[in-house]
Order: sequence, then C-alpha cells, then structure tokens
Amino acid sequence: MMELINIAHIAFYCYIFIEVLRYLLKPSYINSDIVSASACGYLLLIEIGIFSMQAIYYGTTNPFKGIDTTSFTTIYLDIVYFCSITVTSIGFGDIVPSNHYAKLATSILGIAGQFYSVVLVGIMISKYTSETGNSSKK
Repeated sequence: MMELINIAHIAFYCYIFIEVLRYLLKPSYINSDIVSASACGYLLLIEIGIFSMQAIYYGTTNPFKGIDTTSFTTIYLDIVYFCSITVTSIGFGDIVPSNHYAKLATSILGIAGQFYSVVLVGIMISKYTSETGNSSKK
C-alpha cells in the first residue's frame, strides 16, 4: 500500500513542479511572485525526492545505511533529512544509499538539485538584467 501512496504523491508533486517551472519560464520580468515560485519549486523537488526514496525504502531491502528504524516517524524524518542534504549537495555521509536503486535515485536527485539551482540562478539573472537594461534605456 505504501508503494501506491508514494507513486501517487510522486506523480502529484511532479505535476505541480512542472507547472511551477512553466510559471517561472513565462514572464520576462522578476518580482516577488517569481522568487517565491522558485523557492516552492526547490521545496517541491525535495518532496519528490522524499517520496521517491520512501518508495525505494519500502520496496527494496536495506536501501540505506544510517536510518533510524525505530518507528515510521523516525524513518520519514531521516528520509526528509537525507533528501534535503542531497538536493543541497552538502552530503554529510551519515545516511548513505546501500543498494543500486537507492544509489541511482540519490544520484539523480543530487543532479536534479544542482541543475535546478544552476538553471534557476541563470533564469533569475537573465530576467533581472533584461529588466534593468530595459529600465535604463527609458
């Protein structure tokens, strides 16, 4: 049952993430809505990672080393922590993937986090410079 719930959450958050990206790419200006949407996109990426890692955790045997398995809550909190650390590319190493599915998913999550950050900064700088360039020409 956890697998179906995780897959539903992944699909839902991916849809919202795509809509946020569409919203970020459309306008040629930057304002507080664009900045807050970019932060929401980053948090959505972490949520997608959380539910993906949960699907791997409950679908395979021993996918991670270092997760506290005393209760459902501690497992969830450790996965949230792991995904946050992975997306931000900090990577403390206290929780590590130990099977191929977890390693692959962790690699994809880390790359997606870096890609989102780089592209997001590029988009923001591009919009800001085009906005300030247009206002100085007036």
